[in-house]
Amino acid sequence: MNRTSASLAVLSLSIAACAGLAESSSARGRDLQTDAILTEVLRYQVQDLAKDAAVQQQGVVCVGVLKDNATVDPGRRVMQQLPAGDRIREQSRCPADSAGTLVVGPIDWIADTEVRVRSVRRVRHQAATPVVYRVVRDAGRWVCVGPILAYDPL
Repeated sequence: MNRTSASLAVLSLSIAACAGLAESSSARGRDLQTDAILTEVLRYQVQDLAKDAAVQQQGVVCVGVLKDNATVDPGRRVMQQLPAGDRIREQSRCPADSAGTLVVGPIDWIADTEVRVRSVRRVRHQAATPVVYRVVRDAGRWVCVGPILAYDPL
């Protein structure tokens, strides 16, 4: 192998290694943003669900996160950022007669500043409704813009 070939091989390996590091640091950065994104969607949903008459009468809303095809509690950090009071509870602490259930996840990354979050919303005595929310990064924080009414990935 001549010097030119050897130099090109080393350069190619260096570029590939740097690309791999960039992807892994990007994935780590996204993982660190998960709680903030899920919190925004849950906050949006809780405010929206609070307008429902059945929820106002019954009172308790259960929240969960879909992770690895199982619903788990959102975690202390997420729960602390939701509206205060005993009306919002983790899925594991909810009574059977709760007014509604909100389950968020997974997150579909569109760009570093835009995601779509799939969710399931169930209000007492109604069928579960799947909803997809658009969340964007604005002025250094994540903001839930609202549900996507029509989604056509063309």
